[in-house]
Formats: sequence, C-alpha cells, structure tokens
Amino acid sequence: MEVALKPSNESSLDRWLEYISKINPREIDLGLSRILTVYKNFEVARLAPLVITVAGTNGKGSTVAAIEGMLSAQGIRVSAFTSPHIDRFNERFRINEVEVEDHELCSVFSEIEVMRKETPLSYFEFTALAGFLIFARAELDVVILEVGLGGRLDAVNIIDADICVVTNISIDHEGWLGEGREAIAAEKAGILRSGAQAIFGERNLPKSLIRKAKELELAPLCLGQDFGWERTGEVWDWYGLTKIHNMPERTQTISGLPVPKLLLDNVAVAMQVLYKASIALGFPINSDAQRDKIGTLQLSGRQEWRRDKATKIPVLLDVAHNQGAAEILSNELRVITQLGHSVIVVLAIMADKRVAEFLRALGSGVSEWHFGEVDADRCLSVSSLEESAKELFTEPSIYTYDSLKHAYLGACEKANSSSVVVVTGSFLTVSAVRNLSVSSVGLV
Repeated sequence: MEVALKPSNESSLDRWLEYISKINPREIDLGLSRILTVYKNFEVARLAPLVITVAGTNGKGSTVAAIEGMLSAQGIRVSAFTSPHIDRFNERFRINEVEVEDHELCSVFSEIEVMRKETPLSYFEFTALAGFLIFARAELDVVILEVGLGGRLDAVNIIDADICVVTNISIDHEGWLGEGREAIAAEKAGILRSGAQAIFGERNLPKSLIRKAKELELAPLCLGQDFGWERTGEVWDWYGLTKIHNMPERTQTISGLPVPKLLLDNVAVAMQVLYKASIALGFPINSDAQRDKIGTLQLSGRQEWRRDKATKIPVLLDVAHNQGAAEILSNELRVITQLGHSVIVVLAIMADKRVAEFLRALGSGVSEWHFGEVDADRCLSVSSLEESAKELFTEPSIYTYDSLKHAYLGACEKANSSSVVVVTGSFLTVSAVRNLSVSSVGLV
C-alpha cells in the first residue's frame, strides 16, 4: 500500500489524518502489542488520579458524555476520548467539554511519528495514543476512555481503569468479536481489572461477563438491581449507591430530575459512576449543579431532533447500526406514529451487520424507505439493501439512490407536513447529511 508523504510539524490536521490512515492498511487491526510498544517509549506514569473506561455495544458515547458533563458540573477537571466522530475529528478529544485544537493534535502526532519508528500503528491506535499523551499532560482529575471495538484487544485497554463500565451487550461486530452475546461479552469483559469498580448497564447479564467479574473478585453494580430509574411524565427518579458526608454508602433515591435528551439507562449508569467518582476523589456532590446539568445532556446523532434547511421537515438523526440500537430507536418511532406522523427512513448501513434483523427491528411503522450509500468500502450496496427489504416488507415504498445525500434529499422532497424523516444506519450515515439540517428542540 502506498503511504502518503510524511507530514511536517507545520502540516495541517487533514494532512496528518490522511497520513496516519495509510500507515497500517487494515481498517480494523485489533491487538495491544503495537500501541503498547510505542506507549512505553513515552514513559507516562498515569493519565489522571481516576480513569474510567467505557465499553459496550450501544450507548457508550452517550454514557461518556453524561459522565463527562456531570463531573464537569461539579468542578472536576475531566477529559474524554471517544470515537468515531460525526462532524469534526476533534470531537474525539475533549477537555472540560471543549474540543482539543488542531495545533495540539498535530504536535502530538509529530511526537508519536518519531517514537513509533517502524511500528505500523492503526488509525485508531495513533489517535488513542494522541489522546493518552494530551490528557496525561493536562493535569486532570478524571480521564474517560471510550472503547472503540470490543474491549480485550482494543487500544484503550492498555490503560488500567479504576472504574470499568459496560453499558450493554448486543449482537455486533461478530467477525471480530465472535458469534453470539456470550462471546461478545467475554471480549468486552476484557476491560475489567482486579480492584476496580465494575458498573454494568445491562439488565440481562451474559454469563461470561458475570464469570469474569467473579474471577477478579469484583462486586459489580448492575442496572435494575443496584441502581436504576423510574420516569413519571417529564421528570424521573434515580436510585443507587451513594455516600453522603461521613455516612456509610447506602441506596438512596434522588427524585424529580429533569429528563435529558439521552437514554435514561445511559444517564442512570453515569449517575452511579458520578457517585463512585465522588467517593474515590473525595469531592461532595452539588445537587443543584447536578440537576441543572442533567437537563442539558445531549449528544449529536443520538435521537437528535433537527429540521431540514430547505423544507423545514422534522428530521431525527440516530447512529443506530445494529439490532439492539434499532430496537431502541423503534420505540421512539412508535411514539412518533402514535402522534399521527408518518415515518420516512433514510438508510445506509455497513455490509458486516445483520441487515435483516436491523430492518425487522426498525421497520414495522415505516411508511417509506430511502436507501443510499456512503463513501466507505464496508457500506452495503443499495441493491443488496433493497433486496433484503423486499424480502421483509410488502407495504412500504422503497426508493434507491446513488448516494446517501440524494436519498436524504429525495426523502425530504416526498415528505409532507405530517412526515418525519429519520436518518440512521451508522455514524457515517448521519455524518453525511447532518449539515443539511439545523438544530430543533423536538417534534414541534
């Protein structure tokens, strides 16, 4: 594979990203040996007093954003490494909820390029290393790391976490993680560490995840058992293990919280992480700041309401890309149809997904499908997507296009005043058309 000319210290971020994408020809190359070899050369003692690693099939980004936001509201210096991004590469690196600037990323890329020598780091390894180095030098209280793929062999896993979060386990990436929930859970359980606090956001825990926790003699806190939530209208109550002043830890209920624009399962996990972090670092929880922050929690591409710039049609963006995420999104679509709106879905999805299961989970209330492709080798062809849909559905209309952008424009053109256009299937799908819409407060 031809490698682009090596950037200089003055090169742009785009030039660096083009370069690091070509060092290792494999788009996904799991394993810890390469990144660990280079990381050791930097002799980093520790990223921060408290490190939180978040793995799981769905909801990782939302959980990271919720933890990050709530810690920041308490005056804690916190950073977050996430992936992938939607609009800007810099979204992957945040310090106190502010994206790291281009020049700082380019500078640390230059350092890594010198230190890696001949080690063929993958794109994700290169970027993860950049995050580690930037965060380690920023004098932070907490670093939050989102696993890219799986857990055991993901680049993030070279860092030992103090709080290990697994959001949930669904079927995805079987070609890399193994077939079935148990195999996938075993890979994600690889982030667990002896002596750490495990927090699981999964109500139906796979045996392999439980087994790994027992092997490490961990006492995990589990959603629906040790902590959870109940919603009543526009407020919700959280219950979980807390410590107030000098009292022993106990289960407490916090009532009347504002409803965020993130899934409550993910926010409930973040709440439990917040209380565990407060114990670990010894800071008190400011309840007013906590409530104020919860009401503002949101993240691009996660059931994000917008409006098409040209037609003003309501648009719902969601990065759902597997059956589990499609089932969650379908709950929102059910509410939309109950309110009397028709649902028009714009879809591009990767070929390594269980496409039939995704369509079936999403499709019961869909009135029209508009299929396109994004600029990615792994994207499923429109013809294959159309074939799968026709095998499952007879009533909805199906339209195909030569690109995702054209699919989106076609959907908005066919929509009427009672329609909602839903864009989903992958991060790349949402990214391809998000700038064609503007922010909206919801379906109004």
